[in-house]
Amino acid sequence: MKMSMMMIMIVGAMFLYPSASAQNNYGSTCFLPPQTGMCRARFINWYYDHQSGTCRTFTYGGCGGNGNNFMNFNECMAACHQNPSHNEITY
Repeated sequence: MKMSMMMIMIVGAMFLYPSASAQNNYGSTCFLPPQTGMCRARFINWYYDHQSGTCRTFTYGGCGGNGNNFMNFNECMAACHQNPSHNEITY
C-alpha cells in the first residue's frame, strides 16, 4: 500500500515538473539571444525575443546553442511569454 502511494506521488510530480520549469524559463533562458550552434544543419527553429514580447524564427545548426531554442511557436510562447494562453496558433 505504501509503495503504490509512493509511485502515485512520483508520477504526479513528473507531470507537474514540466509546467513549473516552463514558467521559470522567462527569467533565465528566454532573455538569451538566438544561437545557431556549432553544427551546419539548417533547421528553422523559434526563439523568444524579449524586446518584442513574441517568438521569432532563426536558423539552428542542429547542436549546441542555448535554451532559448524551440521547435515551434506555441512551445516557445508557452515557455517564455508571460500570458501564453492568448498567443497560440491553431492549425
